[in-house]
Amino acid sequence: MKKKKILIITASIIISLFLIALFLGLSDSTETININTEEDIVSGEETTLEVTDSTGAVLESAEIYSNEELIGETDSQGQITFETPPEENIEIRGTYNGIEQTITIETVSSEDYNIEIKQDDVQPGETIQIALFLGEDRISGEQITVNNDEIGETDILGRIEFEVPDEDTLSIIAPNINTEKEVEFTEEKGEFDYSIDLEDIEENEIRILTVLDDENSALENVEVYLDDEQMEETNSSGQTELNFSEAGQKNLELRKDSFETVQETVNILEASDQEEVEEDDEAEDLEINLLNTPREGEETQIEFLSNSERVNADITIDNINHGSKRPFL
Repeated sequence: MKKKKILIITASIIISLFLIALFLGLSDSTETININTEEDIVSGEETTLEVTDSTGAVLESAEIYSNEELIGETDSQGQITFETPPEENIEIRGTYNGIEQTITIETVSSEDYNIEIKQDDVQPGETIQIALFLGEDRISGEQITVNNDEIGETDILGRIEFEVPDEDTLSIIAPNINTEKEVEFTEEKGEFDYSIDLEDIEENEIRILTVLDDENSALENVEVYLDDEQMEETNSSGQTELNFSEAGQKNLELRKDSFETVQETVNILEASDQEEVEEDDEAEDLEINLLNTPREGEETQIEFLSNSERVNADITIDNINHGSKRPFL
């Protein structure tokens, strides 16, 4: 009986000592807490903190304050994610079971990051190298996307290589630090060399347009517009007929891929009745009057009238053409 009592007392003492040691160990481990931050924290962007005890064990439900404003508690992983205020310095305070830790974070601006392209005159299909910098420091391990496709992380020197996609714009983004660089590809365009007589164009008149390139070669399939109305495209000789069907001011425009668009203003005149007037003039009778009595060897005066008005006329006497004469001969 005494033996059993001794064993029971001994077991109780051992369990008590174990519990005391365990309690003391737990107490010691939470005498201090640590607030661990990411390497570079960008002001105005999201960041993640981790809270641990002195042994490195994560602490759940630790309260976190940013500039004395409660932002929440750590999760089961001892972490909390929040958006940093747009300030250069942020005071972070953590509390756990009455134990506090305060740190000051010096943030960086997203404008301090820079994506540098190593090659000049980048073109689609080429393999290029970029480098990511914060000021003069290279940033490694940062995820990079190119035209919305993830291509990997920057190496220890902040570099990464990739093939430029065959698109009009190259967009390089480091999403975690909200840094972007864009390159627009501008294709060098040719110039039209064209010829057309645009002087004194009358309505319903047809003129020939000839279009050449800068090497003086005929350009086929050039789109021709007159006030946005598409006309016939140029043929294999670089030519097309333009029918200026209406009088007024028109806009002539030439278009073709890889060429600079050309515009020119054309004034189209109303059709004149000049031909009708000329026909009427030819139909008019010419009246000839002798102003004195003709005598041999003497000057004779002749008057030419058309519609009762004196006019010049071409005179032939005795089969001899005396040319165009004034109203008096």
